[in-house]
Amino acid sequence: MESKEVPSLSIILIAYKAKGFLPQCLRSIKKTVDAPHEVIVVDNNKINRGFAKAANIGAKKAKGKHLLFLNPDTLIKSGDFKKLLSYLNKNPQTGVVGLKLILENGSPQPHSFGKKQTIINSLKFWPLAVSCKPEAIEWVSGGALIIRKDLFEKLGGFDEQFFMYFEDQDLCLRAKKLGYSIKIWPKIEVVHFGGQPAQGGSTNNKRLQLS
Repeated sequence: MESKEVPSLSIILIAYKAKGFLPQCLRSIKKTVDAPHEVIVVDNNKINRGFAKAANIGAKKAKGKHLLFLNPDTLIKSGDFKKLLSYLNKNPQTGVVGLKLILENGSPQPHSFGKKQTIINSLKFWPLAVSCKPEAIEWVSGGALIIRKDLFEKLGGFDEQFFMYFEDQDLCLRAKKLGYSIKIWPKIEVVHFGGQPAQGGSTNNKRLQLS
């Protein structure tokens, strides 16, 4: 627990071969998340349950009103979480929000949000929103995804039939069917080192240092 206050945000990380990244991810959370929060790390190393099941386990332990599913190979670069949570409290029909995922060089991460997948648009890059206003979209990446806990429970969490990939799109589309909107929040930037945990999280790769 990062605060003695009742957390308004539960940050859930699924640790899988990410030892080289997890410490700096945790440091970035401590440095940038200004709202009362807790951090829950689900160890998926001994038994790889898959992302969906591990995320559901973490969510069951969460005490926060909102859940942030965050990849351990990320670093929160900047952002005002109090403002985002205030927006969510004032806009109850916004069900899921994706944070702005960027690569180490600062460019937008491809395929971090988009429209419902079809054979045609799955082959195209859906450009990242550049407006500072939340942009309405159809799904956001589970690499940095915030959802209301009561909505997550209503949906039954992530569908555990998805061992890895597409569970985030499925969750968002099910939320939309209930009438909730899905948005991207460009004001909070998250650097995603992308793909490194699957390669063992080697500490020899370059890191973005917090100032």
